[in-house]
Amino acid sequence: MDKVVAFDPSIGSYRIYFPRGSVLLDAVRALPVRRFHKDWDDPHWIVGADEQTSAALAQL
Repeated sequence: MDKVVAFDPSIGSYRIYFPRGSVLLDAVRALPVRRFHKDWDDPHWIVGADEQTSAALAQL
C-alpha cells in the first residue's frame, strides 16, 4: 500500500494512511501537530492544515 494523504474538510485537517513500519513514520512524527487514531478498521494520523504542515506533507 502506498502512502495516502487526504484532506478531510469535516475536521479541517489532513489524514495520512500508510502501512506500519514505513519509513514515512519518522517524517510524520516530525510534523509540528499530529495525532494518531488507532482505529482497528481505519488507523491513520491526523495532521493540521497550516502552511508549515502542508509544506512538509508536500515533501513526503
